[in-house]
Amino acid sequence: MTEQATESGGLGRFIKQTLIGGIVVLLPLTLIVAFFHWLFKWVTGIIQPLTNLLREHVWIDMPDAAGHAIVITIIVLLCFIAGYTVSTRVGNWAWGSVDSWLASRLPGYKALKELVAQVLGHGGGALRGEVCLVKAYGQGIDILMIGLVTARHADGYLTVFVPFGPVPTAGFIYHVAPELVELRPDIKIDAVMKPLFAAGIGAAEVLKRPPRAP
Repeated sequence: MTEQATESGGLGRFIKQTLIGGIVVLLPLTLIVAFFHWLFKWVTGIIQPLTNLLREHVWIDMPDAAGHAIVITIIVLLCFIAGYTVSTRVGNWAWGSVDSWLASRLPGYKALKELVAQVLGHGGGALRGEVCLVKAYGQGIDILMIGLVTARHADGYLTVFVPFGPVPTAGFIYHVAPELVELRPDIKIDAVMKPLFAAGIGAAEVLKRPPRAP
C-alpha cells in the first residue's frame, strides 16, 4: 500500500508539474497573441472608415487587408512628416503654442504626453535627474531603490525621486543624506524605464555594474 501510494503521489506530482510547465510556456504566448489580436482589431476599427473611403473612390474590389496596409502606411508617413515639421524652428515654435494651449485646456494631456515620451525614450520625457540607488530607509536597512537625484541642497542633502512601476511619472520624493545615495552615471534614464514598466524584470541587466578598469 505504501509503495502504491508513493507511486500514485509521484505520478500526481509529475502530472501537476508537467501541466503547470505547459501553462507557464503557453499562457504568456497566448496572452501576447490575444493582445496583438485586440490591438489589430482596435486599430483596424479606427481606420475602417478610411479603408471604406479608399474602396469607394480608389479600388472597388480592394481587400480589407490591403486597405488597412495602405491606411497604416499613410498614418506612419503623417507621423514622420509631423516629426520632421516640429524639428524645424518654425514648426517647433508653432507646435509649442498649440501644445501649451492643449495642456491648459485638456486635463491629463500633459501627463499622458510625458508618459508616452518616456516610454518611447524621446527627449521630451517627464523624468530628469541622475540615476542612483538610494537607501531611503537608512544605512541599517539593506533595501535599495532605483531613483533620480533631482536636486542638491546647500547642506549637502539630496532630493531623490523614486518612481513607481509601472507608472514611473508617479512616485515618492525623499530628502536624504549623500551617504545614502550611490550615483550610477553609467545608467541612462531610458534604461531604468524598462524594468519599471515590466515589474522589475530586467533590473539585473540594467543595474549590472560595469567592469573596473585594471
